[in-house]
Amino acid sequence: MPADHLTTRQTNAPADLAVAVLAVLAGDDPATVAANHAVNPADLRDAVGTYQAAGLAALQRQDEGNWYQVRVQFRDWSAAETVGATALGPALDRLRADGATAGWWFLRKHPCWRLRLARADVGAVNRVLDDLTGTGVIARWWSTLYEPETAAFGGSTGMDTIHDLFCADSAGVLDYVR
Repeated sequence: MPADHLTTRQTNAPADLAVAVLAVLAGDDPATVAANHAVNPADLRDAVGTYQAAGLAALQRQDEGNWYQVRVQFRDWSAAETVGATALGPALDRLRADGATAGWWFLRKHPCWRLRLARADVGAVNRVLDDLTGTGVIARWWSTLYEPETAAFGGSTGMDTIHDLFCADSAGVLDYVR
């Protein structure tokens, strides 16, 4: 918003502007809404565009939220692939067979693996990881935020394809180690 449009009057500006934006999105005449809410029409137009873009981004984020990420730290980094092939991978495969995840893949980033699980039953995954920690198979684990690099892979279709590839690649690597 240009500086000359700023005001010093006390308002609940974001909430007031949101009401105006929602009125426009509901089909009310933008000029009438701007006049009724004492908002510059150009600012209201900008706010509507921003609101729509944010809503779309939120929906895309929600779709990306189908992934649960944890970091797994191994007791001995040099044995990570062996532990992954003989204990962690089979446990994750059982989760998949039981429907507790639609797929999984890992990324090695010393000192941990970043483990990503599609449409995971978080409770079931956490129980498996707690069991592996309790028996000393892994040193520890913790959940973290996964933010897919959607733009780098050409959008959501590209991201879906690359996730399928990553899942297959991880399975292939652990099969090779076995």
